[in-house]
Amino acid sequence: MEDSLDKLYKNQSLIYKYVLYFVTIGCIVFFFPRGGKFKYEFQKGKPWQYENLYAPFDFSIKKTADEIAQEQQALQEQQVPYYTYDASAVTEVNQIYDDSFSQVFPSERYSNTQLRRLKGIGQDILNELYKNGIVDNTAAGNSSEYLYLVKNNEASRIRKDELYTVTQVDSVVQESLRNRRAGEYYSLFQDLFFNLVKPNVSYDAELSKKELEDEMSRISTTRGNVDEGILIIARGEVVEAENYTILNSLKAEFESEVWTANNQYFILFGYTILVALVLIMLFLFLKKYRP
Repeated sequence: MEDSLDKLYKNQSLIYKYVLYFVTIGCIVFFFPRGGKFKYEFQKGKPWQYENLYAPFDFSIKKTADEIAQEQQALQEQQVPYYTYDASAVTEVNQIYDDSFSQVFPSERYSNTQLRRLKGIGQDILNELYKNGIVDNTAAGNSSEYLYLVKNNEASRIRKDELYTVTQVDSVVQESLRNRRAGEYYSLFQDLFFNLVKPNVSYDAELSKKELEDEMSRISTTRGNVDEGILIIARGEVVEAENYTILNSLKAEFESEVWTANNQYFILFGYTILVALVLIMLFLFLKKYRP
């Protein structure tokens, strides 16, 4: 045990040097760059000052921030909003209709045949109004001609004018009675529906926002590809909008290039060997020529 400790103390300096050597290699390799660097400097509207540049590999042309912003704006303007159909409100309206009908049309004044006919007319009017639903006049949404109506957990695309508004109810009642030759009962049905009919369709801001975010997330950040070997820009050519975008895309590819899982171990091994050899040469030089 004492012999081992003596050897350790005697070789302490050498062990320290080896540890320092390997730690130095590790630190240098750790700080080596993980990506490439684009060696050309260029400005929009200035001539290309280097030799003809050909695509060194296949790469995608990246959209500019303005192009992506324009697409996002277009999606917002063209988005088809979502509205929710409240079936429980329709059930409630029908129940109130059944309870209120006899108060407006008492059996003392009308025969059973008349009552059945008038109640059927009123029910048909309600069915028409609530087929797609009644939307509040102040409901939000964009200027799209269409909307998605979520009814029974299913979304159907319909025109906005297929929904009725509260202000349209009176004209629907009047027209329906006229078509059924029951116009003389208009005032009675008007009284019946005045406090009965209510909106049951509302703008679903949360669902509309979620769908818009999903659509925006699918916006491609690239537009087209440049194949390997294609001339990007010739010497002396002015850097204009299109080739400026292509050059920026190529630059981004160089600067964002990272080690892949397949080659990172080979690259690390190569870096380690290179640094180790350089340090050995440095140590040998210092050992031989230092005073």
